Amino acid sequence: MHYIRFLRTPKVEVKKGTVLLNAVITLTTDLGETFLPQDLELIATVRDTEQDGDIYLRRKLQWPGGARSLPVTFDLSRQDVDWPACMHIAVRNFGPVPPVGFLPPIVDVRTATDGKDRKTTT
Repeated sequence: MHYIRFLRTPKVEVKKGTVLLNAVITLTTDLGETFLPQDLELIATVRDTEQDGDIYLRRKLQWPGGARSLPVTFDLSRQDVDWPACMHIAVRNFGPVPPVGFLPPIVDVRTATDGKDRKTTT
């Protein structure tokens, strides 16, 4: 199983009047011993920190199979972003059948320790 991880967390940098949000990601196993060997489409967003908050910027990324890292940059110079905001990276077109090596997100967990079905939010 592979995970999307930040190697360099998102930081705002100002260079010659341009405001950039830069980060570096990797797709690796939990111990970091191997990297995702196949190509994969990703989506990067700059969004509100609330779960269902606004998405301010969005762009497609392409993970080249076998790469060790991928830089992610957003130009914030002429963008209207409400702070605080966060950068989110996800697999593109993550439907009911996940790509090889990825698990679907947990939507909810049901427990039945006393014979009654209870919904637990995660």
